[in-house]
Amino acid sequence: MNPIPPKKENQTKPEQTQAEIDYANNIVRALALIFSNYFVYGPKHSVTKRSLEDCYKLVAERLKSVEEINFNMYEEKFLIDGTEVEIKGAVMQKFKTQFDRLGVSGFAIQRGMDLAEFSLLLEIISSKPENIKADGGFAQI
Repeated sequence: MNPIPPKKENQTKPEQTQAEIDYANNIVRALALIFSNYFVYGPKHSVTKRSLEDCYKLVAERLKSVEEINFNMYEEKFLIDGTEVEIKGAVMQKFKTQFDRLGVSGFAIQRGMDLAEFSLLLEIISSKPENIKADGGFAQI
């Protein structure tokens, strides 16, 4: 699976609706929870699977109205479709640190990604950086 290069729009949107801000915060919290559950329980545990399914529902609902969802790291900011998300709390910080360790500046989830592909993507993101680098880096996987 090849990740989609992030859009070059690496700045936040000038006018964001509260709905965009809420969605961005909710999706990052859901992703961070999956990330945490992978490390605490492992990918096969029911708690991890439930958090993965809940997050996928958020993603699938959003993809009904857009072709893709872009996730970018830019100057210590985490952006979802250009909406900045504050990195608060230990779990959120670990999630951001994992992106830094993997050397990932961004990726996109396109309409049509099913739950199995979404699960694989998050398993890759949750992998040990040395394993990802040994396989050629995030962009190669």
